[in-house]
This record gives sequence, structure tokens and C-alpha cells, in this order.
Amino acid sequence: MKTGRRVWGAVALTALAGLFVFGTFIATYLFHDFGVPLGWDTPGYAWRTNVAEELGLREIGTPIPPPGPTNPGRPGFVTLASLLQNLGGGTPYHMAAVLPAVMAAAAGLAAGVLASMTLGRSAWVLAVVTVGVGVSPFLIHSINDEQYQDNALAIAISGLVVICASIATWDHRAILPAILFTAILGIVHWSFLQVMAAVLVIASFMLLPQSLRAWRAGEKRLAVTPSAGFILIALGGGLSAVLILNGLLGAELPAARLIRGQLVSKLNRDYPAYGLPLYVGAAMIGLWFTIREANSDSLSGKRARGLFALLLAWCMVLIGAFVGFGALHMALPMHRMLAFCIAIPLLAAIGLVSIGSLGHQDWRPLGVTAVILILGAATWWAGNRWFSFHPVMRGEQIRAAAAASGYLDASEVPVNRPIVFVVDDRGPAAWSRVWLEMHTLRAGMDPGRVAATHAHVGSVRSYLESRPDRVTHPVPGGVRPTVYSALSDSYFSSTRVVLRESPIALLINSGTQDYEAWVAANPQAMVTPGLAIVEGPPPTEAVRQEAARRAAMAVKGSSPSGVDLPILGLLVLVLLSVVGAGWTDALLGGWLRTWEATALAPAIGAATLILGGVALNSLGLPLNGLSAIGVVVIIALGGWMLALHRSLALRLMAGGLLHEAGTQFKRLRLRS
Repeated sequence: MKTGRRVWGAVALTALAGLFVFGTFIATYLFHDFGVPLGWDTPGYAWRTNVAEELGLREIGTPIPPPGPTNPGRPGFVTLASLLQNLGGGTPYHMAAVLPAVMAAAAGLAAGVLASMTLGRSAWVLAVVTVGVGVSPFLIHSINDEQYQDNALAIAISGLVVICASIATWDHRAILPAILFTAILGIVHWSFLQVMAAVLVIASFMLLPQSLRAWRAGEKRLAVTPSAGFILIALGGGLSAVLILNGLLGAELPAARLIRGQLVSKLNRDYPAYGLPLYVGAAMIGLWFTIREANSDSLSGKRARGLFALLLAWCMVLIGAFVGFGALHMALPMHRMLAFCIAIPLLAAIGLVSIGSLGHQDWRPLGVTAVILILGAATWWAGNRWFSFHPVMRGEQIRAAAAASGYLDASEVPVNRPIVFVVDDRGPAAWSRVWLEMHTLRAGMDPGRVAATHAHVGSVRSYLESRPDRVTHPVPGGVRPTVYSALSDSYFSSTRVVLRESPIALLINSGTQDYEAWVAANPQAMVTPGLAIVEGPPPTEAVRQEAARRAAMAVKGSSPSGVDLPILGLLVLVLLSVVGAGWTDALLGGWLRTWEATALAPAIGAATLILGGVALNSLGLPLNGLSAIGVVVIIALGGWMLALHRSLALRLMAGGLLHEAGTQFKRLRLRS
């Protein structure tokens, strides 16, 4: 009875730790009452999700006019968001608001399991590490002001890879789950699979002496020694990811266009907020305790050796990247690689709980108090950084895009007819602002129109004269004339091709300074407040009403206050846990305690939904409506059926052993 209570108490503590991380991230929407979600990248994720949901994942790679990218080789977020919004309600914008909080909790919980399982610690250690990693500057900056959704997913799934690889050092049966999660990591973010492959290869060399001793002693076959296992995980996961991306999705391996100047700027922006000397100092203490544990001959010592090799290798990859970035001037995304190195906050959290457990029993309350205070201070510090992020999207652009879609549909404009938005920005961040605006406009359009949606950067006059625009009278603090010319030319090179096809040309209020003058001179051109026609069918009253209705719907569909985000986020967390619970038991149940299995369920649920969603969509099942619900049910039932099969197999095995023991006992009695 006491054991059962302890187990459920540990489960409750684990859940509370995950909910604390989730609540810290979601709280910014409650305190700030934002009108739109956070993130520069959010509208890009939104329109790609719309395309995946309506047309299929393969269509994301359809060539589009600038700006890019389309990212067909990163189907993780769009698959997960498409499935979840059909179950829990909401829109891609709502999913973009809640998934960072959900995945931060999943990543923190995975880190907690890694510490508690490999070091044989209690649920209290799992909870401390969950919070210490989940609300660390590393998790904050992995999502960042841009809202890197794929990063948040990748970190949670990377935790699964490291957990399975760590288990594989003492039980080779974990190699297959590790390959599976490595493949999923590759389809979520190929660049992070490359980092993880480097970690596994370095850790393999570190464990080579131990592996050779085990092989020579006949304890393990060469193919399943820790070193060989790590190589198999890296190769198997990488090849599987390539087959999925190229075979199922028809996508090329993602290759980011990296500009070193931008990368330096982003690293300089983020680096001061890490408090890296403090984290590295605490991580060194955690590393020392891990080494001390690894040197023991106990079971936890054997497990700690794999953990030590993997975490140290992860840090070595980061150090090597910094050397390449700083000394060799390589164009590496160091701001992302630093945030991705969860080994540092994980070791720091291990160091913190280890210090708290030192000393005489009478001093333990003081140590626990110190742990809580330090953890609270670190959480407050990182949380302040998260709360400092504010939206960069403009609500009027979202409304105008939806109104434009309503106008085009109500006017029965064919979906393949070119659409040109006349946009303009003469501020110092003109290039970034136009990029953001066009992704926002795409997100409000019918998915079938995305490939035909173009931009003309400049005045209405320059568009009507079929030429790129120029800054003839620069103003202090504005865009430089050479930069603006390059910006206008880059978009016009695509738009020039469709000008002979009589495109529909639209003007929105927030995108150009010409709007008021154009509407004043052409009042019949206004569709709704904020949207006007430059060239196209004149709007009737019925068309205007449909456009206004779409704009009103867009307000509700994009505003985080349009739904109860905490409830939606909790629903997503529960759905992922339910889907993941069966797969957790089927794949890792033999190595996890109850509270550890509970902690891994959200991350494994997200991973299996992504892989299953990609596979089933490639077979023709849409990611919308009842089909999306069916996809989730199929994936969830698959996990639970495998878990049931494993449970029955264990019972049959136990029954067979008991029967054999009974038979042997009867024989002994007869002999006696």
C-alpha cells in the first residue's frame, strides 16, 4: 500500500514539474494579452500548415515566388499542428502559441528522466532537473523571439535519442528505439540530426576501450558493444530520415542559407542572456558527480558511464563549433547550437541536486532550501527573458489577407491566377519587414493560391509602370537606397514574369504609404477598410460582405485571446500523453519506472504523431477533418496494442517460469 502511494506521489510530482514549465511559457499570453502570437517565423509555419492540411505534405515543396523558404524537408511542426488542431480546436496560429510551452515541458521532462533513470535517483531529482532544464535560458533561446517551433520539437526528441542511447550501453535492445527517434529527429530538423550524429560518434570513441574489453571478455558481441551501438544509431537514424524525406515526401535534404554576419549578430544578441559562466560552473560540478558515479561498480555506475560520454561529447561538439565559428570564420548557426546544447543545463541541474544532498543528514533541509532558492532564481531570470519577447506580426495584415482571400473567392477568381500584393517599407528593417508581411499574407490566403501570390515592393505608380522602385529622397534612419533597390529588384524579378498574365493587384493599408491616397482617388476600389484593389474585378456589395466576414473570422483565428490558451495547451499536453503512453510502454517500458514513463509520454506522443502522420499522409490520408482524427486514433491504438502485446508476453513468460519452477519443485519432492 505504501509502495503504491509512493509511486502515485512520484507521478504527481512529475506532472507538477511538467505543468510548471508549461505554465511559465504560456503565462506570457495571459499577462500581456497579445493580439497576435509571438514570432517572426510564425506566419511561415501557419501557411505551410494550411497547405499541408488541405493539399498534403508533398505540396509544401511546390516552388513559390519570393520570399522563401518552403522547408519541405521539415514536416514536424506542420504535421503535428495539422493533427492537433483538428482534435483540440484552434488554428495554426493557436498551435504556434501553445506548442512551444508543451514541447518545453516535454523536453524538460525528458532531461529529468535522463538524470533520474541513469543515475538511479528519485522523482524529486527528476522534478528539479525538469524545471532546471525546461525553464533555462537554453530552452528559452531554442525557441527565441523568432519562435523556432522545429527547435523545440528537436530538443524534446533529442532527449529521447540520448535516453535510448544511454540505455543501449548496458542493454543493446534499446538500439532500435534509438534509431527510430534519431530518424524522427532528422525529419523534424536535419541540422540537429547532424549535431546528434557527431555527439554519438565522439561518444563512441570515448567508450571504445570499455567496448573492446567487453567484447574480448565475451560479455557482448562486437556489433552490440556501446561504441558499435552508437555508430549504428547514427547511421541507422540518418539513413532512415533520408529515406523518409526523399522517398515519402520527395523533399531534398534541408540546407539552410547561412549568412555569417546575421549569425554573428544573433549570437551577440542572445549570448549575454545565458549567464553562461554560472551554468558552466554548475555543469562542471555536475560532470564531476557524474564521473564519480561512473567510476563505481554498481548498476548506476554502469549506466552513468554512458550518460557521461554522451553529455561530454555534446559539450565537445559545441566547443568545436565555437572554434570553427570564431577561429576559422565558418558560417555556423551558433545561437542555435548553443541553445540546443541541453547537456549544459542538464549537468548544471545534476550539480545542483548533488550539492543539495551533500553533508550530514541534519544539514539536508538547508541543502534542499538552497536548491529551491537557486532553482527559483534561475527560473525567474530565464522567465524574464521569455516575457520580454513581443509579437512582430501586425493584426491588420492578418485581417487584410483574410479579406483578400474572401474577395478573390467571392469574385470567383481562379486559384491559379496570379495575385500581386503591392507592399512597401522604407524603414531600416525593410527587408525583414517585407519578408514577414508576405508570409503573413500567405497565411491568410487559400492554400491553393500560395504558389500564385507575388509581391511588388514599391509604390503603386512603380507597379503600374511595370518597374522596380527606387529611393530618390533618403531620410535619416531610413533604409539605404542601395539596400532598397536590391530589395525591390529581388521581388520584381519574379513579379515581372506574371505581369503579362493580367494579375490581380491588391493594396493593404499597413503595407504601403500609398493606400490612403489611392483610396481617396479611387473610393470604389476599397474592398474593406485596409484592403483596396489596384487591378482586378470591382467589388460588389456581396463581395465586400464576404471579405468583411473573413476578416472578422481572422481576428478570432489569429488572436491568442480568441481561445482559452491554457486549456487548449493542457488539452494538447494530455492528447500527446495519451498517444505516447502506449508507445512509451511498448518501446521503453522495460527500463522505466512508472513516473519516468509518465514523463516521457508527451515527447514520445509528439514523435510518433509526426512519423505516423507523415507516413499515413503519404499513403493518401489527409491531415484534416475526420481523417486527421482517424490518423491520431490509428497511431494511438498502434502504441497501445504493442504495449498490450508486451504485457501479455511478459505474463506468459512469468507463467511459464512459474510452471517450470513448480515442476522442478514436484520432482524434488518425489526424489526426496
